[in-house]
Amino acid sequence: MQKLCSFPLVILLIAIVVVPTTGLAQAAGQLQVATTAVCRDVVNREPVDAGTTFPLSVGKLSCFTKIIGVEGSGKIAHVWYLGDKERFRVDLTVSGPTWRTFSTKAIRPGDAGSWRVDVVDSAGAVLKSIPFEVTP
Repeated sequence: MQKLCSFPLVILLIAIVVVPTTGLAQAAGQLQVATTAVCRDVVNREPVDAGTTFPLSVGKLSCFTKIIGVEGSGKIAHVWYLGDKERFRVDLTVSGPTWRTFSTKAIRPGDAGSWRVDVVDSAGAVLKSIPFEVTP
């Protein structure tokens, strides 16, 4: 009876040792959003005047994103929404284990309201959503 009980224990120990190692190797290759911000500008690869509320007179806004965990190269997109309506989409290449990128959107008369930028991966999954307001 003890021999029968030890066999499942050996299988369980193998599963504990082997499966987490495989899982960690796969997770290390997945890109993740480390930092993101909607801001007035990006200077020297850093966001400037980040915020959650901007006046309509701002003229343009940028979405800054720092991605980590990329092996080789990949793609993300910044998808800009006013309310639930997509207003702008830009595909961005990411290369290297740490990568900073940004997109810029002109803010025009009539663009006041609740906005968000979704950072999406190449499969279309939302990695991060950044809400902000443009006030009249």
